[in-house]
Amino acid sequence: QTCALPISLLVVSYAAGAFALKRRLSAAGRSVLVASVLPFLLAGTLLVGNLEVSQKQTDLDFVVTPWLKDQAYQLTQRLFEHQVLPAGSFGDDPWDTTQSVAAVSSVMAWNHELARSYVSNIRQAVEFLEKAMLPSAGWSYVSPTAPAITEITSWVTVAYVRTLNPEVAPIIWPDPQQRDVMVARVGRNIRLILSRQEPSGRWLAIGHNPQSARTYSSIVALWALIEARRGAATSGQLGPEADDGI
Repeated sequence: QTCALPISLLVVSYAAGAFALKRRLSAAGRSVLVASVLPFLLAGTLLVGNLEVSQKQTDLDFVVTPWLKDQAYQLTQRLFEHQVLPAGSFGDDPWDTTQSVAAVSSVMAWNHELARSYVSNIRQAVEFLEKAMLPSAGWSYVSPTAPAITEITSWVTVAYVRTLNPEVAPIIWPDPQQRDVMVARVGRNIRLILSRQEPSGRWLAIGHNPQSARTYSSIVALWALIEARRGAATSGQLGPEADDGI
């Protein structure tokens, strides 16, 4: 029951987002549409597993059934089929790409064979995101000329933290210096996210425009801060101001 509300919010957010995304891309090519929608499907599959965990409060190996693992594996492979190489993007924008990285990194944490097979793909996706970053601002939904949006920067942060999961980080980032770079990037992103928070606690979607405050920006920003705080590698990047923000 404690987890019911946040899980419901996640389900509603993803359902609404998938619907809006489908309408936005209805005129696009099939490949772009599939690459955009698959992260929602994969995240939904993982959400089912999380829901069972919260309800049964039992061992993860029992909850993540062979069927669920197989579904996540198949969706991940299909997602990689639509990755644009060598650019590294999923679809053609940071929004699709960062959600894809967050989703597949979650699967890789318990499927190391998958991680070893697609390790270069994840690195290329991360480098695409770094190149797409607007200097000292963050990331926009699609256009490099559009303003940076808080929730996209927050999604990137979640994705980066997921690649630093102790279960998969030595595979994706075998060199400790690579991991240090990623940890520093998370710290940079956290500072950008905190700079968008108002004293009331809400987050602004765009810069310092109070008219841009919205619930989704606040939810994803809060999620990113909590993910970073819980991360073994990234917790040290958060100071008292991050805890105050949470």
